[in-house]
Amino acid sequence: MGQGTSSSNLVIVLDRLRWPLDRAGLQELSAEGFCSMVFSIIADALTIFETYVLALGNVVNQQAELAALGKKTLK
Repeated sequence: MGQGTSSSNLVIVLDRLRWPLDRAGLQELSAEGFCSMVFSIIADALTIFETYVLALGNVVNQQAELAALGKKTLK
């Protein structure tokens, strides 16, 4: 479910990191542009982390629901 989205987010992060290095070169990248790029990458990384945490929370909730259903069935 969330794995495809996370993979595409990772590709976006890597593309944003590569873009200024490929097109402008690190020497020609201004300090403001570099900081903007770094903050953008950090924001994307936090979004990916949030996606994984939410997916993990969904798995834990599903396991808890299955366990509760199993207990009701056994009674």
